[in-house]
Amino acid sequence: MATVCSSRADQGDGRQVSSTAPVVELRKVSKTLGEHRVLDRMDLEVHPGEFVSLLGPSGCGKTTSLRLIAGFDHPTSGDVYIHGHLVNGSPPYRRDVNMVFQSYALFPHLTVRANVSFGLEMQRLLRPEIESRVDEALGMVRMEGLSERYPHQLSGGQQQRAALARALVTRPAVLLLDEPLGALDLRLRQEMQGELKKLQRRLGLAFLYVTHDQEEALTMSDRVAVMQGGRILQCGTPAEVYEKPRTRFVAEFVGEANILSGRVIGLGEGSASVGTAGGVVRVSDAGGTAQTGREVTMVLRPEKVVLSEASASGHDNRLSGLVEEVTYLGNGTRYRVRVGDRLALTVRRQNAPHERAVGLGEKVFACFPADTVHLLTEE
Repeated sequence: MATVCSSRADQGDGRQVSSTAPVVELRKVSKTLGEHRVLDRMDLEVHPGEFVSLLGPSGCGKTTSLRLIAGFDHPTSGDVYIHGHLVNGSPPYRRDVNMVFQSYALFPHLTVRANVSFGLEMQRLLRPEIESRVDEALGMVRMEGLSERYPHQLSGGQQQRAALARALVTRPAVLLLDEPLGALDLRLRQEMQGELKKLQRRLGLAFLYVTHDQEEALTMSDRVAVMQGGRILQCGTPAEVYEKPRTRFVAEFVGEANILSGRVIGLGEGSASVGTAGGVVRVSDAGGTAQTGREVTMVLRPEKVVLSEASASGHDNRLSGLVEEVTYLGNGTRYRVRVGDRLALTVRRQNAPHERAVGLGEKVFACFPADTVHLLTEE
């Protein structure tokens, strides 16, 4: 079943409407190279002022999606719309978008100012307007004092800012960003994530952002579209995608996940009891998914589990186990707890002061509420 990545609200009669028309829309877009289908009937909408991330492993079609929108490539089938206008055959310079590449693609023989002004000069604007808009763009990214430097004289973060200024100076309707922070070290990457999000909010532009970094997508985006094999498997807010994944792939790709399989052995009002290899697990908010005797797959995030020395913890689920692995992570500790012969749970716990550390080989109870277990609805 195709997933439509849209922020539109359902009116109840199957019709989808939006208070704002999308600035970019892909409708049933496919891209084939030889016998390989890079994109498979992909639907996507980006609305004004939204920060949407395409998240997925290498080769899933993220960059191809940007290239089709930018006009550097053309769909094999399906349609690309910008501001409601079909642009399938339009060249890049006729589309109201700009793209920031992972390599930044700055002209090495031009200064920062000349790089930023290049697009405006191609538009044949008057010199006073060019200078004014270049100054404005450099100010947005805090590069005013570095305008006469060449790319090789800039740090990675400064090159990234220069590339952003060059993309922003033409005032596009949507900015396409292809892993623009991928070449930066961790600390600078985290700093630039915050700056980029602040800039997007201040300008009110639509950003379509490509990344394979789950944390980056969750922290920066209004909506996240998780891709695999040229298709969007799930699209929603970061909380929706993380807390209620639809498929096993989404659950395991977006953060750590314990995958529990079992058979429904009992139903309550909106809840279910599932027999697993580690014992019976109670699940709330089962809806119509759970039926007695049905095989189900569940997701339990490691940080939702509490390790206790006693079974009387007040939690809905209490599985007895043995700690077989302890990994110190700095701000937290990851435990691997063997529950039964065929099930091991990953547990993450913050390293709080005065809290006794759980040791290797200890017998513990893995405790968690029923509402922290999520039933997958799709394979």
